Amino acid sequence: MTNKIITLTTDFETRDGYVGAMKGRILSICPKAQIHDLTHDIPPQDLLAAKVALQRSLREFNKPAVHIAVIDPGVGSSRKALAAETEAGFLVGPDNGIFSGVLEEFPPSRIFQLHEEGPCWKKHSSFDGLHLFSPVGAYLAQGGGIEEIGHPLDEWLRLDQEKAQPSPSGWMGKVLGFDRFGNALTNLPGRQAGPGARLKIRDRVLKGVAHFEEAKSLEPAAFLQNSDGMLEICVWQGSALEKLKLQAGDEVMLVEDPEPSISPAATKA
Repeated sequence: MTNKIITLTTDFETRDGYVGAMKGRILSICPKAQIHDLTHDIPPQDLLAAKVALQRSLREFNKPAVHIAVIDPGVGSSRKALAAETEAGFLVGPDNGIFSGVLEEFPPSRIFQLHEEGPCWKKHSSFDGLHLFSPVGAYLAQGGGIEEIGHPLDEWLRLDQEKAQPSPSGWMGKVLGFDRFGNALTNLPGRQAGPGARLKIRDRVLKGVAHFEEAKSLEPAAFLQNSDGMLEICVWQGSALEKLKLQAGDEVMLVEDPEPSISPAATKA
């Protein structure tokens, strides 16, 4: 049975027609493809943001699919291109770490370095999304064998994400980035936040909440456990990024209050 679901993830946005060109190339090879946009709003060349977005999205796929991702500052260079077969589907894109989160969560059964030229693709100096990754993805969706598009790859590039570290008073972590609402995403695991947990950032001490609305009465902000299982800093109907003037890399500390007076941070579904 052929696989007709193809997803696209890029940092192209949509105004310049790059995404449209990729879709046209896919449909010219696989006319019955069902193309779904995961996101085209990854910040330009932001590999870590791409890794997080792909892992968050692809873990929800339980049907066969081909996932094409193009966040590729090394396009045209000697960087490798890969295709991997996983429980989340086929992954097609540059070997620059953007798939490392998915590949850790869903270890590949097979992984290949793409041939630079094939039946319907050829490596390009500036737009592998169109000339390499889209046709390879369409080829796989049409039922082409993954072993036919490259040679086995023993190792792939891992994009390490700094992990929170235990400290005498709790856990030390960092702000990794921000979502479009201005919530500050941290590398602190939510499971470490007990009933009396407090989050210290700069000169602020923040309380934990179970959901966003519970932060309405808390100033200047609060924190909760998000759907990725990590702690994030939030402001009710506002932006923690703007209100606290935060930056990626800011240090955060999770400590336990000996006299908890609020409900614990809880997992969001």
